[in-house]
Amino acid sequence: MIVVICPGIHPPGLTDEFVAALERAIATQFDIAQALQLWVLPFEIAPYAPDLIGSYISKRWQQAELLPNTPTTWIGFSAGVVGAVAAARHWQRQGGTVKGLIALDGWGLPLGDSFPRFRLGHDRFTAQSCEWLGASDGYFYCDPAVGHLDLWRSPQQSWGHWQPNQKSSFKLNLGRLDRDQSIDAVQLLAQLLLVLDSPATFRR
Repeated sequence: MIVVICPGIHPPGLTDEFVAALERAIATQFDIAQALQLWVLPFEIAPYAPDLIGSYISKRWQQAELLPNTPTTWIGFSAGVVGAVAAARHWQRQGGTVKGLIALDGWGLPLGDSFPRFRLGHDRFTAQSCEWLGASDGYFYCDPAVGHLDLWRSPQQSWGHWQPNQKSSFKLNLGRLDRDQSIDAVQLLAQLLLVLDSPATFRR
């Protein structure tokens, strides 16, 4: 599975720290390191420009000689949620496989409903108020709250609670992810990627 990561508008070093933490969580918790490829949107590409994001992904796809049905999952942070949502929808309309979308903050942005979508918020208000725009398939909020950029820079230090949506239109097998579970954000991300990478993840 290809994991497309769309950062926000911030120093690129923060994304380096996020990716390093995510790679460690994947490698230590699950035997899926070889199954996942993390593609990070370059700093030069505006994270809110889905056409540019789509062109970049298509070019990498051709270079990697991937099969058309290779699944993708999209991770967006802040302004990057704008590009991730739009690019994932376009990718799906073009025949690509989208297993899910994970938004870190991106307050006020609806995530759509054509694939499983999850939200991680740096505080309870951000995560829960975004649910008013259309319930996600599960959300996480930091408790205690952390800074907006801290959620991205140090997800391994951002602890909080996971709230799955039992009424999700996707029949997700979330396994070890229990309601009100206290977990740090990067371990939650790694578990969500494991769930989404499973061939029997969900049906609609």
